[in-house]
Amino acid sequence: MEKDKKEASGACLPLLEIKGLSKVYGRLNNQTRAVDNISFAVYPGEFLGIMGPSGSGKTTLLNLIATIDRPTEGALLVGGTDLKTLKPSQAADFRNRRLGFIFQDYNLLMTLTGFENIMLPLSLAGMRPAEASARVKAVASVLGIEDLLDRFPDQMSRGEAQRVAACRAVVSEPDIILADEPTGALDSVASHQLLKLLRSMRAELGATLLMVTHDPVAASYCSRILFLKDGKIFHELCRDDDSRQNLYRQIIDAQRDLGEGIYV
Repeated sequence: MEKDKKEASGACLPLLEIKGLSKVYGRLNNQTRAVDNISFAVYPGEFLGIMGPSGSGKTTLLNLIATIDRPTEGALLVGGTDLKTLKPSQAADFRNRRLGFIFQDYNLLMTLTGFENIMLPLSLAGMRPAEASARVKAVASVLGIEDLLDRFPDQMSRGEAQRVAACRAVVSEPDIILADEPTGALDSVASHQLLKLLRSMRAELGATLLMVTHDPVAASYCSRILFLKDGKIFHELCRDDDSRQNLYRQIIDAQRDLGEGIYV
């Protein structure tokens, strides 16, 4: 299985390696293991989905990877550095420079145009305006959202705003893009457009994505899916062909096997 993942990603070394990761809340006899001894790796160019019912540990796991929360046990290794050893200022720098984020609510600044919202992380990183502008235009062109650059968020649909947010997440070339239920507030048409864009980010720009979702349709765009239950990895699926329909059926079967039905 590990060999297949490496070959599918075209890389030999993991970008992110998680070993024996646990997060425990509470004390003594009133403890909750939100994440319980999880281990897996993410390879460059992967589109990894994380699924599971409410309370399965999805959001906690995402927060641990994002260095928003600290693990109780285990290691999160990026480039040989264990993220839990980072000081708060170092963790903030890691988030700003090496992670991209796509939220359920697009979180665009309403007083800035699409172009200015996308360029913001480059400006904050100190990139020269001419270079930043050229990169925004290049990435927007690859992702096909040039028509949104001059609009303000209140002139966009939710789906359009979320595509701008996705472009903002990838423009600074982060190591990993973390997407937390990015289609949760979108209708089926807008969801499909966003998921196609995420797939293009991977195919055209070499982006590595980790997406938390409850939606089997959204998960069917992934190259690999981990299913969580009670803080543990209970099942894993890897895409073995180019058919989303086949993977979708496997996702539904996996949900039923876990006894949870369709996640909501």
